[in-house]
Amino acid sequence: MSTRDSLVYKGHANGGDPLISSDYGFRPVIDEFTNMPVPGLVECYSSKMHRSRRSMSDPTDLDLPEVVNAITDDFGMEEVKMDRDTLREYLISYCNETSERLPENERDGFEKAVPVFTDWIVKKAHLRFYTTINEMKNHSNPAVAFGYKDVGDTGETFVFIRSGLVSEVVKQ
Repeated sequence: MSTRDSLVYKGHANGGDPLISSDYGFRPVIDEFTNMPVPGLVECYSSKMHRSRRSMSDPTDLDLPEVVNAITDDFGMEEVKMDRDTLREYLISYCNETSERLPENERDGFEKAVPVFTDWIVKKAHLRFYTTINEMKNHSNPAVAFGYKDVGDTGETFVFIRSGLVSEVVKQ
């Protein structure tokens, strides 16, 4: 991989959509109460960006400024509504499916991390959930990005279940 290439991470299901790239810089998720990394999770920050768009009602209008989230805009993600019970059900099903897809040598570590990271996800206040329309239509357990904002942030931090992503080199 050359220094200009990047990795694109897709949902683990066959033909999963790109959800994030190495250009955003993964880092471990740190639990704010224990100050320890949460096993199985990675996160990256997504700033807001300005984009121009044409008015649909009057095509002669000049470009209208719009503020969008860089990750959701770059990867075509939409917010998905989930209550805590639905979230728990989703995590159980998603983690079971993910475990089945992992190579034998990665399963044990993933299965040990599942109770810790699912507990963190369920307890995290004000999480938002994102995926692509294609993931929702074509996969019973779509890969989801979990988003949250810390006080004072203008952007959003996106959390991913690392073992639920597969990487692919993209030449630039």
